[in-house]
Amino acid sequence: MQAVILAAGASSRFVPYTERGHKALFEIMGKPFIDYTFESLGRAGITDIILIVSPDSPLKKLENKAKIIIQKKPEGMGNALEQCKDLLEEQFVLISPYYFNAEDFIKPMLEKSKETNAQLVLAAQKTSTPWKYGMLKLEGDQATGIIEKPEKGKEPSDLKTQSIYLLPREIMEYHSLVKKHQYSFEDALQLYMTKNNVQVVKRGISTASIKYSWDILDALDKLLNRYLGNYIAKSAKIASSAKIEGKVFIGENTRIFENAVIKGPCYIGHNCVIGNNALVRNHSCLEEGVKIGANTEVKHSHLGKGTSIHSGFVGDSVIGSNCKIGAGFVTGNRRIDRANIPVVVKEKKIDSGESFLGTIIGNKTKIGIHCSTMPGVIIGNDCIIGPDTQVAKNVPSKTKYYTKFKEIIEKVN
Repeated sequence: MQAVILAAGASSRFVPYTERGHKALFEIMGKPFIDYTFESLGRAGITDIILIVSPDSPLKKLENKAKIIIQKKPEGMGNALEQCKDLLEEQFVLISPYYFNAEDFIKPMLEKSKETNAQLVLAAQKTSTPWKYGMLKLEGDQATGIIEKPEKGKEPSDLKTQSIYLLPREIMEYHSLVKKHQYSFEDALQLYMTKNNVQVVKRGISTASIKYSWDILDALDKLLNRYLGNYIAKSAKIASSAKIEGKVFIGENTRIFENAVIKGPCYIGHNCVIGNNALVRNHSCLEEGVKIGANTEVKHSHLGKGTSIHSGFVGDSVIGSNCKIGAGFVTGNRRIDRANIPVVVKEKKIDSGESFLGTIIGNKTKIGIHCSTMPGVIIGNDCIIGPDTQVAKNVPSKTKYYTKFKEIIEKVN
């Protein structure tokens, strides 16, 4: 079998981390997310992998793991497949880079193909919000059409398509017959359905969907639940009074001081330091070299490599690598009215869909003592947040932000 991974997008909504690389390279539990996809494809028996990327993408360095194909402009899935059509096998899998559980979909899709002699198989999942998705029109398990974001009450079924396809190479012939635009692949798929048997596999599971930076928290939940096992490195030094509960990974040379508590599932990487009376809990991940000081609480958060926090509370947050955060740091992670938390991305306010969401902080940002962030605030890369500052709105990358005496915003030299 063969897989084609679509990764030519600009990741423009994945702020602030897109400034430093593709979102598929964001590291969780010590390795880039796309590595989980490669490994999952391997478990499904797929070793022939085509990776479609943009011309300047850092994903090009993965040429030892996949055939790299360049899509010069982001002109949709159909155009992406056109770039590699001469390399396609008779039947192949088309997926996004975030299918850490690809084998859970591919194996039943292949079985359905063999049982029904259908060369094209879709994966589907039930949804209670059909107006947000492409919804399937069905006759039994056979798909006869896809209605994109139907009006409420006019959905053809309660099954949405998932972003994984078992396709025949013949789909490219149908693509040659439709008008070329951003969604020409979907048009080719519709045309194919009118003339061929297209089967659907109904799955009660989902994979990670990483569009915005806070989606890392959902991806973290899924990865910890699937892959984390109990492990404590022999070189780790753990005080006798520290408590470790549930599934927890503790890496090489990590130190956990007196009365610290870790409640799994949690991942603590190599060379980390957990201070006295600290608490790490609820699906948290501390990458290599993270240091959290005495009395710090980290709840359902991801802390990047080399980041240090003197003391405070970090809840439902994503903090980048090599950040330095002073004592008394507090992330607000819940609205008083308990409503969903909005986030401003590319100057547009978006409903995050989360009622628990702290802050998103880029790489190499420094934060002074006694600072706090309001729910859903994004702080960019290479910022300096002055002491006693409450961050109530987004802070662009390479910015100094102070509110001690009056609000001061200026670019870093």
